[in-house]
Amino acid sequence: MTIRNSINIEMYWRQCCLEMTANSNVETVFAGSGMGQVLGQYEYIDPWSIFVFVQTAETAGAKTLNVGMLSTESGGNAAGILNGISIASTGWVQPTFTVSQGTNAAYISASTIGVLFKKGQDGANTAEHNAVPIYQGFIGNGTSKTLSYTCASSSTSFVGFLYFRKTYLPDLTSYLTFQA
Repeated sequence: MTIRNSINIEMYWRQCCLEMTANSNVETVFAGSGMGQVLGQYEYIDPWSIFVFVQTAETAGAKTLNVGMLSTESGGNAAGILNGISIASTGWVQPTFTVSQGTNAAYISASTIGVLFKKGQDGANTAEHNAVPIYQGFIGNGTSKTLSYTCASSSTSFVGFLYFRKTYLPDLTSYLTFQA
């Protein structure tokens, strides 16, 4: 492999904070046009920096929230980032998973981490099916790019914010050439 041009890239993180309000099970695109609502190709979300700040707790319905990529876009998943995270109490909430010890194996019995970050296996309560929780960041593909959120049905009072960090990974296709 020969590098045609020198690569000197300074990586920096952007912190994004997006407002959310009760929407009674209607997938909603984040309002505004600032940083964060749309992910570009090769834009990377850090899975360990996803948090929800609940300013006004939900008082009706299931009191949960999903965050993901708009489901009507190719490859979109409305619960791909957060899946069923609680909005029942005010303050900071972060995604979690629960490992249960079954009679045959340890397995993940509950998780609020979306599938776009999950790369391991949840396991099962059968012999030799232990959980292997592996999480990695999400890299924008340029197709599924619009962030969305959905509150559980009957939500009426929730007000909160999605907080996360993101950065751009460089597109190196024009920098590298291969020689036989």
